[in-house]
Amino acid sequence: MMGRRSWGLIFVVFAGCADAGGHASSQDSTGGLALEAASGARLIVAGGNGVRIWDDATGITADVAPDAALAGIDGPASGVALDADTLLVTSSGASAVYRFEGASTLGDGATPASAVPTSAFGGTLSALSLQVDGRGSLWIQSGSRIRVLPRNAAAPSASFSHPWQGLEGMAYDEASDTLYGGQIQGAGLLAWTHASSRTGDAGSDYRLADVSAWHLKLAGGRLFGSSYSNPVVIWNDISTVTGPKAPDVQLTGLCDEGGVHGEIRYLTVHDDTLVVIHQARVNDELTEKVCLFHDAHALSGLRAPDAVARHDLRSSVYYDKAQLTGDGHLFVRDKTGIAIFKDATTAPVFVTRLTNGMTDAADFVVLE
Repeated sequence: MMGRRSWGLIFVVFAGCADAGGHASSQDSTGGLALEAASGARLIVAGGNGVRIWDDATGITADVAPDAALAGIDGPASGVALDADTLLVTSSGASAVYRFEGASTLGDGATPASAVPTSAFGGTLSALSLQVDGRGSLWIQSGSRIRVLPRNAAAPSASFSHPWQGLEGMAYDEASDTLYGGQIQGAGLLAWTHASSRTGDAGSDYRLADVSAWHLKLAGGRLFGSSYSNPVVIWNDISTVTGPKAPDVQLTGLCDEGGVHGEIRYLTVHDDTLVVIHQARVNDELTEKVCLFHDAHALSGLRAPDAVARHDLRSSVYYDKAQLTGDGHLFVRDKTGIAIFKDATTAPVFVTRLTNGMTDAADFVVLE
């Protein structure tokens, strides 16, 4: 394991790792080093050269090398997600999904407890977004279709598709057992009912709305959606919806400023804060920023953001992502690395950008 002594951890997916560092550790059951139980945050990122781990994510102040690298992944990693203390990694290699037990204590060289072969998915898996539900099932959106892999299963139990493919946004509502998928070539925002009990290849049950939803997020009983053309749409009490329904709220131009209309590159909600990555062309140059809106549960009309984070952010095409931590740190992936801000919900301050050892970072998650 490499890097700094710290009290928390960050995971990132990469090809290599830095030099060993000063964590107390012991050999774990998977052949790697098991760290003593740590407090703080761990950041996990997937990319072209494996999975890397940075310790004490919210304590990082410089572009440091990773503290650890996971082993046993035989191809590029495309996604990471957490099922309690199990780390799930998707890959386009010979195995499609890897399960690493004890995510909070995984150390350098740790190997997966199990893996699901690519053959179980019928071919190479290119995961674009992941969601884990309360039962531990992993919902995988790969552009052409959405699949669900039950906890510890050897193969997906069902796939959800449209004849035109092009399923980009994904959100599974456990309360109503409904899966939502954004078909971006004209079919609209689609819904599959009784999703968890489906088997085989399932077509959608209805179109929720004529919306091109590249990004979807469920939070506080609301479904948030957006497309790059920049309306943000919101459905209230989504778990009670059983058929087509227009959005309750439509916000066109959210996060625009100076009369310059921009794109919504990504959105999420954390602790009732809406987080939006916004890109616009200003003076013939693309600029990117992150807008944060408090009280996401009550957002009903256009208003200025409560905070804006910006520091030479650059779009990474389809790989933009942001995550807000409980202590107000904001992690933002762009095409150059992962930028870190502190005090993000009030007056964001840029801290550093992690690039050391990163190769085509595709996804990340912060374990708190």
